Amino acid sequence: MLLGNGALANYHNLEDADRELFEAWHTTEHIPERVGIPGFMRGRRYVGIDDRTNPQYFILYEGNEVEVFSAPAYLQRLNAPTAWTQQVSRTMTLTLRTACTVSHTQGQGTGDYCGTWQLSPTTDRSATRTDLVKRIFPTVQDVSDVISIHLLEANLDVTRVDTLEKDTRPGEDGTSDWIVVVETDTPDTLDAVFAVLARNVSAPLSQSHWTEYQLQAMQRDVGEI
Repeated sequence: MLLGNGALANYHNLEDADRELFEAWHTTEHIPERVGIPGFMRGRRYVGIDDRTNPQYFILYEGNEVEVFSAPAYLQRLNAPTAWTQQVSRTMTLTLRTACTVSHTQGQGTGDYCGTWQLSPTTDRSATRTDLVKRIFPTVQDVSDVISIHLLEANLDVTRVDTLEKDTRPGEDGTSDWIVVVETDTPDTLDAVFAVLARNVSAPLSQSHWTEYQLQAMQRDVGEI
């Protein structure tokens, strides 16, 4: 299960030449900085399981509430990015950054692998949410190797706060609408997981994008342990 009721989901691409710098920065400076902010509970970075994964990186921060991601303590960091942060931010492309409410989370532990499904129902969102949580997620949970499943829903008021750090990234940040995250111990069943999800969701979707990742780094706020 996720640790709180809020989540910040980021996706990025980088040129091959910039990936080593990005990973060093994110592991040694950025995750520790973020999980030290009040309300941040855990940070993780996943990388695509192969070179075809697009976007290449999926980064997930867990917070007490979604409002953590627009709170003064966090905005202070976003408006005073370090020199290293500014350097790395300029290399990021295809950035998708979304502050989310955790609509549902189930299961135990965290996975070394995950699949993320970005989707956007076009009709009867309440019924689609209920169907996912009550009928489809239990079916996915029964797939061998599945550890946990989460449904994240965008809060665009929190997401779209302007900051200096955002200005250092090239282009405009994109956002996701809903994100289903399925965590597993191995990558072997991720295709089967998505087949179950896609086959069972009957609502029309204006967006549907599935990506598969492996865990690279994770840190939890020691004050929350």
